[in-house]
Amino acid sequence: MKEGDKYNPYMVFQGCIVPNCIMKRADLTASAKLCFGRLSQYAGRDGFCYPSQKQLAYEIGTSESVIKTALASLITAKLIISEKPVGEKKLMHFRNLYKFIWNEEFLESPNNSFSISRIPADGDGQIRLPNKENHNKENHNKKQIQPSADFVLFWKLYPEKKDKAKSEIAFNKIKNRPSIDIILEAVRKQIEWRETANGDFRAKWKYPTTWLNGRCWEDEITCTEEPKQAWEK
Repeated sequence: MKEGDKYNPYMVFQGCIVPNCIMKRADLTASAKLCFGRLSQYAGRDGFCYPSQKQLAYEIGTSESVIKTALASLITAKLIISEKPVGEKKLMHFRNLYKFIWNEEFLESPNNSFSISRIPADGDGQIRLPNKENHNKENHNKKQIQPSADFVLFWKLYPEKKDKAKSEIAFNKIKNRPSIDIILEAVRKQIEWRETANGDFRAKWKYPTTWLNGRCWEDEITCTEEPKQAWEK
């Protein structure tokens, strides 16, 4: 490929990402939007960054005064905050720390957001937007079938895997349900109790729905159950 040739930009470039909800905001300048995207690239696992205004100006291709105004507008829009460094960071001569503020706009409505990567092109290569009604139903159904994170952890650990759908319903209907850590710890102890039976009788695992409806995480497991004799049945 040589200069002037046509090309497909898909997955070609590396750069900052400006969320669509920020891109559409009329109260932010283009420089402020680019500044947000560049700050996002600087953010590490600790969630903050500290590039200088001079560095941001150089990387965005503008002046420091423009960057100063852009940062001020992002702070006013409650997208970031600026803090003075303390301790070790102050000794390293950092002038400002920028932290990001969560905004409900980041959860874009399915009515207004379409993922281009999921929009098929027709035979003529032209992109056709999907039907909004079908798109909304698709997203609604996905939300309905998405299991809760707590239930996923319970199901993964519980040994007797029967009737997953009913088990999830039972899990979600538990009144005054304790934290998932308490439930998982109870399952682990009951697993250990059975593994250390040493020939002693241990009742079989209950179905998950029965275990959940019976609040069996509250069971005492210190005593040894004896099997019923034939004439006792």
